[in-house]
This record gives sequence, C-alpha cells and structure tokens, in this order.
Amino acid sequence: MTTAPFARGFRLHLWHGQALDGAELPNGRAFVMDDPMWGLGSTARTVDLLQAGYPDARIEWPDEQLHDRLIELVTRWRAEGPPSGTSVSRWWDQHLAELAAVIDPADDESQETDGG
Repeated sequence: MTTAPFARGFRLHLWHGQALDGAELPNGRAFVMDDPMWGLGSTARTVDLLQAGYPDARIEWPDEQLHDRLIELVTRWRAEGPPSGTSVSRWWDQHLAELAAVIDPADDESQETDGG
C-alpha cells in the first residue's frame, strides 16, 4: 500500500521577488509562512484561494523544476548522442551521474564535500 505524502511544499513568489515557503495539505488546505521569524502565516481552503490573496504572485512546485531539468537533459542527450568511438555503456554511465545530480542535488554536493 502506498501512502500519500503528508504535505506538498511550494514556494509563493511575490511580485517584488520575495519567495515564501508554503504547503498544501492532503485535504486541499494551504498555508504560507509570511514571517518565518515570528511564525506568522496565512491559510486558505485551497492553494488558489491562498494565491488570490497575493496579487501578481506565482506558485512554484518543486516537481515542476525537476520536470523542466529532466526534459532539458533528455533533449540534449538525444541531440548529442554518444561520441564516435565511445562505448555506449561508458557514455551512459557518465549521463547517469549527471541524471543523479539533477534528481538529488544535495546528494551530489555531499559527495563533493566528502571527497566522493
């Protein structure tokens, strides 16, 4: 049995550039931290209603960024193809490392600092 995540995080980008952290709960309700230092926030019955309270703001979902980066990688890989005389498996190994860095950038950074 697969369980749904408790909340889905997002960033609410305000018109002047500030980004606020927020989350959508499984029941559809949403909240955003307006002032994280003091723990003040705004809530609404839906993400759309929450966003309506912030004129000209846009919502960024983390999985949208990942999707865009994956499409970019696949497009570039298809255009490049393996260089002549290069083993396809060696070429693919290099690209798997690149793919892993896109999917989990924190893991890639920890390997660099660990000397991995």
